[in-house]
Amino acid sequence: MLNEERQYSMQVQGQTDLAPRIPAPLQGHTFKNDFGASPLGLGRLTDNLSVVGVGSLLISFLTISGGANILAIAALWAGVNDWIYHSKGGRDEDQNDHVAQQAETVSVEVAQQPADKIDHHEFVNHFRAPEVVDSLKPQTTAQPLPKIVHESSDSDIVDLVYQSVYSFSFIGGQRCGKSRLMAIASQHCFQRKKFKTVSLISAMSSPGEDEHYWSHCQEKCHIDLSTLITPGEREKVYHQFYKIIESFTKTANKNNPQLLIIDEYAFLGENLAKDAKLKDGKNLLIPIASELQNIICSLISAVSSGGAKKGWHIWCGSPKGAIGAMGQFGQALKSLRLLFCAIKPGVSVESNGVTATWDEGLFKATSLNFPALRKPEGMEKLELGDRIVFLGDRWYDQTSLDFLGNLKPTIQASQPLQPASATSTETESEQILQLLASSPVNNLWSFAANILGIIDPEEIKEIALAIAELLCEAGNEQLAHKYRIRTPHDVRYSYPGYSTKVAETHRLTGNICACCGQVESVQAHHTEYRGAEDTPGENLFPVCLDCHKSFCHSKENWQKADNIWDYRNTPEFVSQLRANTVILASS
Repeated sequence: MLNEERQYSMQVQGQTDLAPRIPAPLQGHTFKNDFGASPLGLGRLTDNLSVVGVGSLLISFLTISGGANILAIAALWAGVNDWIYHSKGGRDEDQNDHVAQQAETVSVEVAQQPADKIDHHEFVNHFRAPEVVDSLKPQTTAQPLPKIVHESSDSDIVDLVYQSVYSFSFIGGQRCGKSRLMAIASQHCFQRKKFKTVSLISAMSSPGEDEHYWSHCQEKCHIDLSTLITPGEREKVYHQFYKIIESFTKTANKNNPQLLIIDEYAFLGENLAKDAKLKDGKNLLIPIASELQNIICSLISAVSSGGAKKGWHIWCGSPKGAIGAMGQFGQALKSLRLLFCAIKPGVSVESNGVTATWDEGLFKATSLNFPALRKPEGMEKLELGDRIVFLGDRWYDQTSLDFLGNLKPTIQASQPLQPASATSTETESEQILQLLASSPVNNLWSFAANILGIIDPEEIKEIALAIAELLCEAGNEQLAHKYRIRTPHDVRYSYPGYSTKVAETHRLTGNICACCGQVESVQAHHTEYRGAEDTPGENLFPVCLDCHKSFCHSKENWQKADNIWDYRNTPEFVSQLRANTVILASS
């Protein structure tokens, strides 16, 4: 590419190395034919080709009749010369060369410059054509090839999404504007005809909620799955989701580009995983749940492999950055382009009585799955809004656009916060693995707290889970053994003093099961997972193997979620275990 640009630049300057080699004494000398370069006969009196042609023939005929053959030939020669001169528009050869060079220069410029170029951040740069005023196009002059630049600083984040040919994974915590940005961006892309149809499925919202967000969607199904108790109720919703996705795959094409939005992706994946399990060892609880899982994963895989050519576009919204626990459903999300929404560090945002701040745990977990994500530093010096977005290799202000129908009259563009500050070619995942290998600690809780400097217990849990997923994906058995991680869920026990707390748990009842009160306890059961904050008698209870399997983790007493840290027993079952423990301890 550099050679092509250099060759082009030299062509524009008339210094190309590809010109034929001419002996030095002859360089700069132009050989040309002067015939027709200037008028000699009747051409001096008139520029009418008919008069010049007929007049010259007549003079030549009369001269021959008078016996002056040489003069006749001269008159004929002069006539032909004058006719050629005026047929070229009355310009001499030097003028024609100059015009030809201008035309050739413009031709080279048009041939060399593509209409669209995609830089390594995968945004389309549209070069503006010369403006036309009163049907007069300004003269085009040769210019050097434009340099490839990062995202334009005078573009709103919605403009960058509009220009991109890729599908996106919108990840962000609560109250950071993730769903709002998805809604506004999809509305404006729909208005600008990038998508002819927009469809929506959401697993954690009610019909009519935020209606102005999705009024432009032709097909939509949004419902809170957590309110649907029976498998039959959830099955009906899954069939509606499947119908919308199937319609999308059948009707979207390059002439009919469409957008499919899957909001609350992580929550949907957790429910599908739960409902796709075997209920009796033979049959699936809800067969359509497995089919819905497969079609979503296959669709995202196809989109990430060039779906834009088919007119397929997918945006997925998720509040979770640690997506490894979702299995294949989570891996599909990693294949999309990241658009990370956050609250600017150092500020807090009040929304509907809830305070939102920078989420360090979410950022760390997301950066392990999307290594290009970099932490914004020095942002307090920039005059930007409280909500920010990471796209490509830098941070941007949230969109200044509003919902259609309430578009602001003056739209101020986003400004990039800063380019990526990384100075190393290593990804953050590689850096984490190196730290894990050299760290003196042997549990992930201490690693997150003492090596990475995380303080908040909830953030430590998220970071530890993301690192456990990274260890399992890396396949480094030595590191996995060091931190006692066989699966990501083993992170629940990877904290200092775990064995001591297990022993204290069994001593609560004298090694008697707190569930049945009869058999020796061999298992320390967690009613919820708190990591290093596990407490015997509060969320740790001694049970036997049979009770652990049949009661502690039964469908009636155990509640699963999209994150292992949110798994827990029902309050009624916890109260019973605590009461039994008190009775056994006092006997």
